[in-house]
Amino acid sequence: MCRNDLIIHPEELDEYIVNVLEVNQEVFGFYELRGVIPEANLFWLFLDSKAIGQGFGRKLWQHANQTAKDIGYKYMHIKSDPNAEGFYKEMGAVRIGELLSSAIPGLYLPLMKIYL
Repeated sequence: MCRNDLIIHPEELDEYIVNVLEVNQEVFGFYELRGVIPEANLFWLFLDSKAIGQGFGRKLWQHANQTAKDIGYKYMHIKSDPNAEGFYKEMGAVRIGELLSSAIPGLYLPLMKIYL
């Protein structure tokens, strides 16, 4: 049901900030930043399931935060998967609302925010 919402199109790689985490030439995760200063949007932050629990999510998060700060963003919004809300809270983000999923009828996604 989420397939269409989870496709990254090649033109996005040129238009937005995308960083990939590789370990031994294998992709473990990536993130994408979008937005207009002062507001960044963490549009994607994904890890391969084999990378979960090894600190790679934290490394991607820290890199995304530093990248956003370096660009001049003041805060970042995150449309979170419900299962990732705890991770973002642990990283210092707070829930400021929720958004209706465009893929799954009736599912609300946590909207998070962190000041950089």
